Amino acid sequence: MVWHLPAVRRVHGQKPIILIVRGAYINRLVSDEPIEPALKEQLFSLYRGADKIVCIARHLIGSVVRGAGPEVADKTIFLSNPIDLPLFEGASTTESYLTNKHRLAPSEPVRLIMPAQLKSRKRPLDAVEMVRMLVQRGINVHLTSCGSGSDMGKMKELIKRYGLENHVTLTGHVAREEVLHLMNLSETVLLFSDNEGRPRALQEAVAAGKGKHDWIPLIMLSEHLC
Repeated sequence: MVWHLPAVRRVHGQKPIILIVRGAYINRLVSDEPIEPALKEQLFSLYRGADKIVCIARHLIGSVVRGAGPEVADKTIFLSNPIDLPLFEGASTTESYLTNKHRLAPSEPVRLIMPAQLKSRKRPLDAVEMVRMLVQRGINVHLTSCGSGSDMGKMKELIKRYGLENHVTLTGHVAREEVLHLMNLSETVLLFSDNEGRPRALQEAVAAGKGKHDWIPLIMLSEHLC
């Protein structure tokens, strides 16, 4: 869409133009990926032509300034990814038995959910590795992965290699309402991304009552995998 900025300027004259920046493209532009220098400069000149640059992840500000130059620093801001959630109570309040049910009945697994695109930056393969580690330690665990992406095939291969078919469910892309329903039935929400600003998954997890203590073991396991 950045290519359309000059046309937007011609149509709307002096009205302010705001550019919303997501991670995939700006991070490619400032990476070591072999992109024609003239093309890079053309794209960054379009960034410089915006009146306000809004990044939906805090770390993207550094990418924008590194690529477009220090002159854009004063007009580049971070705005968290907004969410619109219906009012609902998490499993920890309306169905408290779900949180501790596996402790009372070993046949009930610890239920994890990972709502994320299955691509390398989201580190879905680390989630499979984590399940493997837990299963090897004798912990009854089940992971539901909601999302699709380029790493779906690798994830399936890894699940098959470790024999985790009964411990991991890949739903593929599902409606947001279904993600919220599955989140409400789970105990812990996994977030393995390399970089996030204020991820929507985290905000939804807090709204579902999963943000008080369930992140502590997640962070420990994630660091162990690193």
